[in-house]
Amino acid sequence: MLIVGTILMLLVGSLIVMGIYKKNGDAELESSRPTVRYAAPLTIAAAPVYVADAMGFWNDEGLDMKVTYFDSGRKALDALLSNNAEVMSVSETPPLRAYLAGSKINMITTVAEHKEAKMTVRTDRITNLQDVKGKKIGTVAGTNSDYYMYRWLEANNIKVSDVTIIQLDAAALSQSFIQGNIDAMFAWEPYNYNAASKIPNDSESWPTELYSGRHTVEMNSEYSKSHADVVEKIIRGFIKAEKYIKNNPDEAKKIVMNKTSMSKEALNKLWDEYTYTVQLDDGLKDILNNETSWIKSSGDSSVKGDMSDLVNPTFLLNVDPARVGGVFKS
Repeated sequence: MLIVGTILMLLVGSLIVMGIYKKNGDAELESSRPTVRYAAPLTIAAAPVYVADAMGFWNDEGLDMKVTYFDSGRKALDALLSNNAEVMSVSETPPLRAYLAGSKINMITTVAEHKEAKMTVRTDRITNLQDVKGKKIGTVAGTNSDYYMYRWLEANNIKVSDVTIIQLDAAALSQSFIQGNIDAMFAWEPYNYNAASKIPNDSESWPTELYSGRHTVEMNSEYSKSHADVVEKIIRGFIKAEKYIKNNPDEAKKIVMNKTSMSKEALNKLWDEYTYTVQLDDGLKDILNNETSWIKSSGDSSVKGDMSDLVNPTFLLNVDPARVGGVFKS
């Protein structure tokens, strides 16, 4: 019995020691993972962010990713610029404006192409183009939907002086539209859909024909230069998310619905407006050039340069050069 007891004590002791080593090993592994703070907007275009986070793709790459969500990409960008995040994503307009104003940031990839910037009108007040004149139009300043608004007005020969432009935050914009304080709004999804769904008999969204945007990923340039391995892991996580969305669209939609609080019906109606691909395509440069011209023509005194070095293709080239367009390889 003494021998049996001794053996049992040795076994128990061995298990305890093994447990301690495992715990310490797990702790060391966890502490070796770089912590990266991601500032993400609530928009369907950010689906690759939601999927990569929910499915643990960045964790698989060895990153401890901490994602914080904002009601607009502009606020997510503010987190990056104030060093409260290492990475963020948004449509191309806000980071372009920030870069032109002197912010030291780089666009490392795009993860979606979309037509989510739309004009939504109250049909009890606007039924055709000419009805827009004299009306109150809401927008979120400095966003891609703001850019689309000015392009839309110009394309339809409506002067800025012909309308009253009211600048609001995204949530306030939708509420103002529902309450009838504005006659039309330029916004992105899900704000357009959510606002129109509250007054379905008196509203509609007009199709986007003049502009196709990109959901872009930005990092502070100094951080990305000194943490190239982290940047490439972030990109690889996005590529895994891209493949997951294509192969498991229903599961991906559930993840997006959970983050955005959208209904299944709403998301299904809007889903095909988005193409999720990790890339730096040639069309991106045309978009950035056009928006740069618009920003400069607005007389913004903060504009100091051009967009020539905003896009840094180095990291995506290292991960998968086939995803980089020729204009960014030269």
